[in-house]
Amino acid sequence: MQKAGDAVIKAKQLRLVAGAYLSGMGYYVEILPEIPDTDLKPDVIGIKPKLEEVKLRLKNKGGAPTGFMYLLSEDEWISTESIVEKTGFDEDFVIAVLRDSEEDGWVKSKTELEGKVFWKIYGYRLPAEECVMMCCGPEDPLGALDVLERLKGCFNRGYLLFPYQVDGEFLDRCSQREIGVLVFDERIVSFMEALAAKHFNIKNFKAYSSICEKIVVDNYAFRTGEYW
Repeated sequence: MQKAGDAVIKAKQLRLVAGAYLSGMGYYVEILPEIPDTDLKPDVIGIKPKLEEVKLRLKNKGGAPTGFMYLLSEDEWISTESIVEKTGFDEDFVIAVLRDSEEDGWVKSKTELEGKVFWKIYGYRLPAEECVMMCCGPEDPLGALDVLERLKGCFNRGYLLFPYQVDGEFLDRCSQREIGVLVFDERIVSFMEALAAKHFNIKNFKAYSSICEKIVVDNYAFRTGEYW
């Protein structure tokens, strides 16, 4: 592999180019996003929005309670006590957030005879079709690969980004982990897919839903000037 010091484009520039690349393909983008429950940060996230779902949030319902939504189900009732135990949040706070979400139409509640309150999802759908995560590799290729490996379950496709061609040994390492590689060519100002990424199913619904809600709503509001 070419030495990192030889790269003309460093990670800071490469992530901006990659963000513009995804944006040009219709993705909503965020650079160095926060990922719930981890200090890991991919360089770029691209979310393919479902515009009707995004508009629904802005015009009618407001944002969904992503901090709790991953705990709820459409098929069974979950108690407030269970949500408090799993999140560590104060019970009054949990109830207040979910009551607001109930008014917005995201959840339903029922109260048992002993006064216990139970909740379930009502009509919630993610506002996104796909999540692509990218990490810049020129300065620390193995570290970037490790970040994507540890974030599996939060994205559908993961890519490492390089401003130079990488050798076959490193491509084999990426292939074994089912992470793709994109190479940026300055001369033609374009990315080439040196290795295709596998499409993963989402397993970390908490992180995925939080990422999707924030990025698609923020991007849509900025582009259209519409805010709730």
